[in-house]
Amino acid sequence: MIRQSLLALSLALVAGMAHAQGHAPGPTGPVNPLLEKASGALGMIRGVGPMRTVAAINTIQFKATGSMVEGGKRSTISALKAGGSFAVPGWRIDIQQSGPGGQRIIHALNGDIAWKESTPGVYAQAAPELAGDLAAQLWSTPQGVIRAAMMADSKDLKVSRAGGADVIEFAVHGMPVKALLDAAGRPTHVEVRVQHPSSGPMLIETDYTGYKDWDGYDVVFPTTTVRKINGVVVLDLTTTEFRSNPYVVFPVPAPLRPQAKPQ
Repeated sequence: MIRQSLLALSLALVAGMAHAQGHAPGPTGPVNPLLEKASGALGMIRGVGPMRTVAAINTIQFKATGSMVEGGKRSTISALKAGGSFAVPGWRIDIQQSGPGGQRIIHALNGDIAWKESTPGVYAQAAPELAGDLAAQLWSTPQGVIRAAMMADSKDLKVSRAGGADVIEFAVHGMPVKALLDAAGRPTHVEVRVQHPSSGPMLIETDYTGYKDWDGYDVVFPTTTVRKINGVVVLDLTTTEFRSNPYVVFPVPAPLRPQAKPQ
């Protein structure tokens, strides 16, 4: 009972902060029944009556280990931490490669502005070429893809069935998205098509298995994540920790902030 009360309080605070910052806390109109089912399966529904919301999860954060491929070379990941906000929208992924020559790779996004960091929150350099990929990472997360689908224009949302699975198709920030849902309504496969400024069209696919309630609040997140770009596996992760509605921020570095025009 105490944990449920604390969760309800934290959700109310997050919703209040989102409203205060000018971000919509979630969809305001009727929600497609399949998306409502998916929202419930992922633990995104909270409240009753006028306080009920199908988009109670505004931020997520997870840790993982596994492997990655970058520049055609495979390496082991000793620690990965990623977190995002569906309201900003923002995303940060922090990867530590194992071994003596292992690098630390930190990429961050706020809206359509992307950059690299030397340590979390410490600006290193602009990375506009990463914006589409980072946005795809955010909206490919289980809660992210359902949240984005609920915010999409209903006339642009396509719901169908294929191979015994429910399928949703829509676009987020101009990126075509397709997701397959299991019988419970949880995403098992997500596709996002991104136009990279130099590499051209990219198909980013993410597969999820082993959904688990990590913190006892009935908010589930997958145990394994496999991510492909144009058919090549680039991330193979095993989740070690997950948090719903953590405090995460993505302040745009000063050199990248839009300059005010002289009056």
